[in-house]
Amino acid sequence: MKKFFLMLSLILFLTCDICSASVQVLGRGTTERSAIHDAMRTAIEQELGTQISNKTLVQNAQVINDEINLNSNGYVSSYKIIS
Repeated sequence: MKKFFLMLSLILFLTCDICSASVQVLGRGTTERSAIHDAMRTAIEQELGTQISNKTLVQNAQVINDEINLNSNGYVSSYKIIS
């Protein structure tokens, strides 16, 4: 039982470093709201990474549809606008 709690504590200790982080990023947009949204997306991608997948539909040697998806999982709990 002690080994179980020791392993559980070790796993929790190792994962706590990636639970939160403080980053500084630049957000761009046509409005303040879109710039904040861009900065939040950039911060999550910077800290957690991004998974990229694509689908390409080719018919008669011509590209009919080309789809690229970027996925990242995380959230911003608080932010401060510097300038």
